[in-house]
Amino acid sequence: MAVEIDQPHPSLFSNPESDSAVDSDLRYDRNLDWANPAAGSLLTTTDDITKDELLARRENSLDEISRACESASNLDTLWPSILCGISNGNGDIAFAALYRAETTIERVEGTSLLTSRVNPLSFLLSGTVGSFPAAPPCKLEPNIDQKWVQGFFRSVNTHAPVVLLAKDGTLPLEMQQASKDRCYGDACHQAVVLPSAWNRITDVHAVLIVGLAPRVPYDRSYQAWIKTLHREFSNEVVSWVLEEGRHLAEKNEDEGIGREIDFIRREKALEQQEATVADGDVSRLLKIMGAARFVSHGMPPDSADLMRVVLVFSNVPCRDMYCRSM
Repeated sequence: MAVEIDQPHPSLFSNPESDSAVDSDLRYDRNLDWANPAAGSLLTTTDDITKDELLARRENSLDEISRACESASNLDTLWPSILCGISNGNGDIAFAALYRAETTIERVEGTSLLTSRVNPLSFLLSGTVGSFPAAPPCKLEPNIDQKWVQGFFRSVNTHAPVVLLAKDGTLPLEMQQASKDRCYGDACHQAVVLPSAWNRITDVHAVLIVGLAPRVPYDRSYQAWIKTLHREFSNEVVSWVLEEGRHLAEKNEDEGIGREIDFIRREKALEQQEATVADGDVSRLLKIMGAARFVSHGMPPDSADLMRVVLVFSNVPCRDMYCRSM
């Protein structure tokens, strides 16, 4: 007989193949005298201590992930940080596989603005935690005919967790065996697919697959902890997605300011060019007027002066005042 922790009713996701419905650390002596009230007190105390230890262990696992994520400086460094945090905390995650959505930086058509595009039909493996006998596929696409991949993309499409089970074939053998160096070395029987987005408006930038501890029932307490883990994972990813979005917006803004400065410079250069042309016109006009004075005072210019007058006239538009008076 085993004492179940925080499970008034059998869990829908409990593992019938496990030899115990609770953590292996929780045991009791069958020779206890149950007629003695002290025996009940001993069981209650053991139960309480185990609950406290379980909660402390799970809290520590989340702390390990949070501490590891503090070292991340962008999305590329976030993925190994998450996996490192999961690896440091042992006991509640039998294995992990992290996939990131394929993302490209593209230029908006007809502009110089840059935008980030997420491909919801292509996910790349960022890394794993556990002893996988064979590495998971490095790239996942919906056309891969495997039950767990179908469950993976169902999670991406619905933005909701999906449970993979060994008994119905949705949890592949390589994932079942990946926990041999974690969680007491037992084979894993179930896992949960966690997308990085909670709502339909947000793109799924990453998906975390976590194996559940084989000796612990997936009861309300465990489900609540997985939900907290999901929220932490989602918050970390969304925070860095927003941060990189801000950097991209700043880059676009800098380019826009650069274009504006370039436009102002061109405008000033054009104004200077027009001013230079105007000065040249005035200079030519003065030369023409000087040549005219020679003629009006009966001082015939020499051949060089006449040639200069002819050349000047050939370069002056007819709209000049002197032209109209001719």
